[in-house]
Amino acid sequence: DPLYARQWNFDLPASHAQPIDAPGRPAAHRDFLRSHDALVGNIPNEADRWRRRHNYYLNCLRDADRNIASVLAELEAAGLTDTTIIVLTADHGDMDGAHQLHAKGAVAYREQNNVPLIISHPAVAGGGQCRAVTSHLDIAPTLVALSGVPEERRRSILKDLPGKDLSGLLVA
Repeated sequence: DPLYARQWNFDLPASHAQPIDAPGRPAAHRDFLRSHDALVGNIPNEADRWRRRHNYYLNCLRDADRNIASVLAELEAAGLTDTTIIVLTADHGDMDGAHQLHAKGAVAYREQNNVPLIISHPAVAGGGQCRAVTSHLDIAPTLVALSGVPEERRRSILKDLPGKDLSGLLVA
C-alpha cells in the first residue's frame, strides 16, 4: 500500500539512550525483552532499525485514520451522524524504542498507557479537551449517561457497572 511508503522526519525519544541496565531500571525490563525476543526473534538495538519500525508504526496510525474516515463517511451517508455517539480509543500504545523497549508489556510508561479517548456526541460542540485520568471502565457508564435513558433506569443500570460517568466532562 503506497500509504506505507511515507517516511517521517523524527528523532528517537530521548529515553531511547537510557541503558537497559541503568541504575534504578527494573530487572523486569530485561526479562521482558528476553521473553519478547524468544517469541519474535532478537531485535538489534540499532537506530536505523528503530526509525524503520517507527515509520511503519506512524503509517499504521495513518491507515487506522483512513479506515475511521470510511466509517464516519458511511455514518454521514446513512444520515446517522445526528443521532450517533462515537467513541474512539485504543487498548495500549507501543514503546517503540522509548526506554529501549518495544511492543507492549509489563511497564507503566506513558508511551504505552496514555491512549486516546475521544467521545463525539451530536449535542456537544467538538474540539474540547480534558486532561482527566480515565479508564476504559468509564466508557460504559458514560455511554449510558449520554444515551438519554430516563434517570431512574440510568441509576439502576449504573449501580452495577464499574467505572465513572465521564459525561460531565463534555462541554455542551
